[in-house]
Amino acid sequence: MRWQKVVWRFYLALAQLVWATPGLKLLAKKWGSGQRLGTLLRRRLIAALPNPIVTGDNFKFTLYLPAKAYFFAPEAVAGTWERGTVLVLRNLLSPGMTMVDLGAHVGYFSLLAAQCVGSSGRVYAFEPQPEVYDLLIKNIEANGYAAIIRPVRTAVCNTIGSAALFQGGEDSGGASLYRTPGASLDKLVVETTTLDDFFAAEGWPPVHLVKMDIEGAERAALEGMRELAARHPNLKLIMEFGPGNQAAAGVIPQELFDTLLALGFQNFSAIQGGLKPLSIPKDILRLVRNARDEYAYVNLLCER
Repeated sequence: MRWQKVVWRFYLALAQLVWATPGLKLLAKKWGSGQRLGTLLRRRLIAALPNPIVTGDNFKFTLYLPAKAYFFAPEAVAGTWERGTVLVLRNLLSPGMTMVDLGAHVGYFSLLAAQCVGSSGRVYAFEPQPEVYDLLIKNIEANGYAAIIRPVRTAVCNTIGSAALFQGGEDSGGASLYRTPGASLDKLVVETTTLDDFFAAEGWPPVHLVKMDIEGAERAALEGMRELAARHPNLKLIMEFGPGNQAAAGVIPQELFDTLLALGFQNFSAIQGGLKPLSIPKDILRLVRNARDEYAYVNLLCER
C-alpha cells in the first residue's frame, strides 16, 4: 500500500501548487486537466487498494472500505483525509469526553474520537445507510472500540419518523436527505430522529462535541438539538459548510448561521490549514467562495 500513499501525496502536493498559482489555476479550470488527472488516479488507486486498509499518521486504525469510496479512499489510505479537521478534533477531545458523530460513514472520525476519549469516554455514531452501517460496525469491532462507540442506524434531522435518503453518486459519503449535487436518483427509506429526542431517551448524558457531516441536513439537525445545546453551554460543533448541499435543502447561508447563533454559537472559524476566524455575517460571502474553490465545502468550528 506504500506506493499508493506516495503517488496520492505527490498528486495532492502538485494540485496545491497549481491551485496556488493563478495562471496555472485558470488553465486547469479551463481545460479540466486537473479534474481528469485526479479522476484517473482515484480509479487506479481504488482498484489497487487492499480492503481493509490501515490508515492514519500519528494514529493508526484498520478501516474496511465501502464499494463506493471514490473520493474518500485515496485520501484515507494516504492519511490526508480532512487533515485539518483531524487535528482540530484531536485538540478538542480528551479522555472521558463524549462526541456525537452525525454522518459517521464507515467510522473514520468515530474511530479517531474513540482513541482520544479512551475507555472512560463515549462516541455516538449515527449512520443511516444499511450497507455503510454494517461496515461501521465491522470497523468498530476490528479496532476493539465496541465498548466506546455506539452505532445508531438513523438519520438525524428535526423530526422523528422516516424519510427518503438519496444514495451517494460516486461516493457513499454523498448520501443525503436531499437531492444534492453529490447524490444520485437512487433512494431508500430510513428512520429519522432528533438529537433532543435521542438524548432525552438516554437520560441526557454529557456531550462535549458534535461533528456534523450530513450533506445539506445541517440546519434541520441544528433545529432538533435546541435542548441539547441549552444543557451544554460549553458544547462545540464541527460542521460541514457546503453551499450547494444547503441550497438543495432550501437553506441559504444566512439562515444557517442564524440558526447557529440562536443556539448560542457565537465564534466561528474555518478549518483551512489551521483555524481561520470568521466574522459573521461579514465573512459569509467569502466563506461561500472559499468553499466553492476547494472541495465544494469547508468545515467550520463553532464555539460558544
